[in-house]
Amino acid sequence: MELMGEIFDNRKTEMRQQFFPSSLSRLEIEDIIGKDTTSFNAVVDRVVDGDTIIARGFHVRLLGINAAEADTREGQDVKAYLVGLIEKKVVTIKLDSLNKFDNFDRLLGMVFLGEANISLHLLETCNAFLFTLGENSLVDRAVFGAAAMRCLT
Repeated sequence: MELMGEIFDNRKTEMRQQFFPSSLSRLEIEDIIGKDTTSFNAVVDRVVDGDTIIARGFHVRLLGINAAEADTREGQDVKAYLVGLIEKKVVTIKLDSLNKFDNFDRLLGMVFLGEANISLHLLETCNAFLFTLGENSLVDRAVFGAAAMRCLT
């Protein structure tokens, strides 16, 4: 059992290095943005895929959604859509007060372009799926669920 845990930890480290090579540690991020910060404005430096962006050098995982994997045609389409929507633009990132980071040390946040909630927009346009693993403070499950249901009909 101990060996399995070690294998998992090693694989997690490899994945973090492969997909998030410029990621900072949780402590480094909190030192930069402030431990008690609940939101900040930033230019989206790059869209990594349909549910992850880099802003101010931080990897941010969009809350409430999951997009197709980047190595699929659908994943490439949603990434291109998100690039056109927010890349190189100033967004507001609201951080989840219950879980600020995921297992890959990405910030967990709700991203807004003006008043538009980007996660909700991706659900409403059928570019993402509802994803509510674990508790968080920013996803209104009723609103997100209703948006996701429209794409199933």
